[in-house]
Amino acid sequence: IALAIFLKAPVVQPTLESSHIKMLECYVGNGEKQVITMSDSTTVILNSGSVLIYPENFGADEKEVYLTGEAIFDVTKDASHPFIVKTSDFSIKVLGTLFNVCSYPEADYSSATLKEGSISLSADGKEAWLQTLNYSRTTHKVSIEQADMDDAFGWKDGKLCFKSASIHQIIKSIERHYGVRVYLTTGKYDNEFVTAKFIYGESVDELFSALSLVIPGMRYTVENNAVYIR
Repeated sequence: IALAIFLKAPVVQPTLESSHIKMLECYVGNGEKQVITMSDSTTVILNSGSVLIYPENFGADEKEVYLTGEAIFDVTKDASHPFIVKTSDFSIKVLGTLFNVCSYPEADYSSATLKEGSISLSADGKEAWLQTLNYSRTTHKVSIEQADMDDAFGWKDGKLCFKSASIHQIIKSIERHYGVRVYLTTGKYDNEFVTAKFIYGESVDELFSALSLVIPGMRYTVENNAVYIR
């Protein structure tokens, strides 16, 4: 079963009502990833440029964490204590499953992709158990299709996958993935959209060399830890 949900992604600002519970904050810088094992043995893999806020020890009721960015959750099954992931766009409730959540504040959408199990997603005051669903911000319509597991989970293994991505979306992903700064000095590529997968650990130069073949007329230079697109 595969699930993909796409919504707009502002920054999550959690409200912590239980002040007696010690909350931990994990920030992962660009070019890095980090694995966290929580007190209930749930495993979280955080992608570059992500922030996760979570209790040092879960309480007796629901287990809530707050995510800005992207992470893969492998939730330990516990039927009496649901696990909840909150972003600014939606809340995901699970009993035990494997799924990816992507909610970067600068992106045009948020997404949740289910690999194993089932999840309940609540957004805009509505809640539903979902399997495979895409929400397009361009058409404002819901479509049902099979999610691409490489697109959603490939980053864990160093892959970069783009599906009809704009040059601005690609630049943000590259900056997070490689820990570099990319400067776009022209607007002539604003209407270019790219579908591509980089799965062999390509260097920054190799990646931009491939992109320059796909995007007509694109020129770039790599200087130290910066890339300039002209």
